[in-house]
Amino acid sequence: MTDDYKFQITDDDPISLYNYAKQCQDAGDTDDALIFYNKSITADSTCPHGWYGMSYIYFQQGAYDIAFKKSCQGVKEADYSKYHDPIHFELGQIMLDSASKLAEKINIVSYNNSVFKELEQKGNCKIYCKDLKQDEISSFLGFGPDYNQDFHNIVYNSALPDSEYRILHELIHLKFKIENHKKGIKLPYTFSNKAYQLFYYKNIVTYQNKYKKFSPTDLNKRMSNDFTQLYALLITNIIDLFIEKEIYYKIPELRPLQVLSTIAENKRIEKRTLGFENHMPTEIFHKIMIINHLEFLNLKELYGMNQITDIPITSELIKKAEELYQICKEAMYSSNFCTQIATTMNIVAEKLELKYLLE
Repeated sequence: MTDDYKFQITDDDPISLYNYAKQCQDAGDTDDALIFYNKSITADSTCPHGWYGMSYIYFQQGAYDIAFKKSCQGVKEADYSKYHDPIHFELGQIMLDSASKLAEKINIVSYNNSVFKELEQKGNCKIYCKDLKQDEISSFLGFGPDYNQDFHNIVYNSALPDSEYRILHELIHLKFKIENHKKGIKLPYTFSNKAYQLFYYKNIVTYQNKYKKFSPTDLNKRMSNDFTQLYALLITNIIDLFIEKEIYYKIPELRPLQVLSTIAENKRIEKRTLGFENHMPTEIFHKIMIINHLEFLNLKELYGMNQITDIPITSELIKKAEELYQICKEAMYSSNFCTQIATTMNIVAEKLELKYLLE
């Protein structure tokens, strides 16, 4: 395709290259459009326009896998501060739309079955799924070693989003635990399980029902001096960061489901957190917000997406979360990251100035 506009473009101007590619696309010449969208990306990969145009064409052609890969790469590389344009959001939407199309075709059950078989061969693992109907429990995704009966177990609430994916998530979580147990590495999973059972389900519900107008001193006394609720959240969220990273790199074909599941899970966690705001001391609530924000930072790290939070969070808390995420990230990307999970939890707990560190 040739026209007068082509004489106005240069190979180092991503916007003019994008505009010419768009003219080609509008004229029905998708081959030339893809060539010039690619030239736009080559000129400046931090410009989202070329990524958007290319992803859009592939999506319209039904090549959802390519659309997803290109839009993911574009979202991660695009610089919103440099190119302040709504096309950033349109690029992100293509990423989510193509992820949804691909997720429909993912046979997550086959992945679950393969991990099931691997764990069953270890001989000390018991896995079962269970619906928990109690009104006061909004969700439960727990697992841990049962030392009394010498086996490992998973209890799962299918009310959680993307049920099969979350089961896989926990199976891999369990796999790591067993592997580390054999190496003699003690991880605080049992504490996590007990913290949920003994404190979250029993006490937080009590706080919400009984202490709508609370005395901070009395509430602090009931919450336990070691911030048990914070410990439970600290343990599960940091483990989730490690597991999400592991799934991202080890099973790339699950990325469309992973990004959708992570966004849904973050929304669920925020909804739960909102229920705490008026029923616990501000200091504890702020630390919960910091720990929750680690998940948002991990989504940005893996997929480049800035998920908008429903809970206002101050720049000071965000800065603290970023500092803690950097600590987690260094451990996650180390060669022996599995052995560093417990160490990372201790460091983060210390940085949050919790009264007692994890053992």
